[in-house]
Amino acid sequence: EQDKISIVAHSMGGLISRLLLESGKYSDRDWFKRVDLLAALSTPHTGAPLALARTLGLDSAVGISANDFKILSANPKYPSGYQLLPAPGEHAAWNADEEGTIEPLDIYNEATAQSLGLEFNLVERAKAVHDCFEQGAAPDHVRYFYFAGTGHKTLTRINVVRGGPGQPDVMTKVMARASGDGTVPLWSSLPRPTQKHVVVQEHATVFRGNPFKNVFFQLFGVHIGSLELEMLGDDMEYSIGQ
Repeated sequence: EQDKISIVAHSMGGLISRLLLESGKYSDRDWFKRVDLLAALSTPHTGAPLALARTLGLDSAVGISANDFKILSANPKYPSGYQLLPAPGEHAAWNADEEGTIEPLDIYNEATAQSLGLEFNLVERAKAVHDCFEQGAAPDHVRYFYFAGTGHKTLTRINVVRGGPGQPDVMTKVMARASGDGTVPLWSSLPRPTQKHVVVQEHATVFRGNPFKNVFFQLFGVHIGSLELEMLGDDMEYSIGQ
């Protein structure tokens, strides 16, 4: 039997791991006190605007049309698409009408959610996940270490121009260069003060390359390379010597 348990979780796996550790439901289990590390890789701790775009039917990928994404995510049997929505207070939808006020649109407000075409019962389920994180706390005996990817164009918000009477809203995706890993923006993968490491990689490959591996393996006491990294072009991690 192992004395210690380390959890390594990628993407939504990091949210599931945090629910295990922070919800309070499992703190009396034998294994709970043996967990000593959570290494979260490209986890959308406070959600991802890309998930909002897909639940609204604005984004297609891997052969799935934008409309099919909307239909699939609205299935109440599979709420995970909605559970990746930006957390309450992380306003990822803006009113972009000509008045220029750029007021945030609160997707957790029932009237606003329904006017945008969101399924409010699933929005509430997303809020329940974020409420758990807000009300819970990281266990004192567990070390949290965040890995984040950057250097890739990432969706940061949805601009909404309200339609007039009988006219549909116009919604557009807003992307920003080098603002995240192409899926999760940096502000979501690095949610709280703790030890963290940023690498130039995309969401699905954040664990590739020496800049990641040199740090990751040293978390477990295995030295495979120097933390002093050589700069190879403008987009590589580097250290500056004396």
